[in-house]
Amino acid sequence: MKREGYDCICSRCGKNIKLLFRPNRDLPIYCKRCYILSLTETINNSVKILKQDLDDRGIEQGVQLLVFNIKRFGSLPGQFSTINEVKKGVFKRIKEEIKDKNKVEKILILFERLFERLY
Repeated sequence: MKREGYDCICSRCGKNIKLLFRPNRDLPIYCKRCYILSLTETINNSVKILKQDLDDRGIEQGVQLLVFNIKRFGSLPGQFSTINEVKKGVFKRIKEEIKDKNKVEKILILFERLFERLY
């Protein structure tokens, strides 16, 4: 028996897509391509914030925002097929962008702690 889906339009590119679940009208709907682009942009923007000259509290708030934004995306299609791949991608991006090794270590420890609480 074939399941019927819900016809929707991608909030970003306008492409017609079919979802297997009832969409939440309060949240944007993305095709796979736009979903990955949006998640990548969210991660990059969060890393830019963490790159700034922040005190310990600012770093903690930046990491909380990053984890919250990743959680907001829910399931992960395409290249981000597992949550561990997302985590590896975030770690790589942080290490590439932030040159202060102590700050990187602090960020990664906080990220790991908060991330594990959610997943």
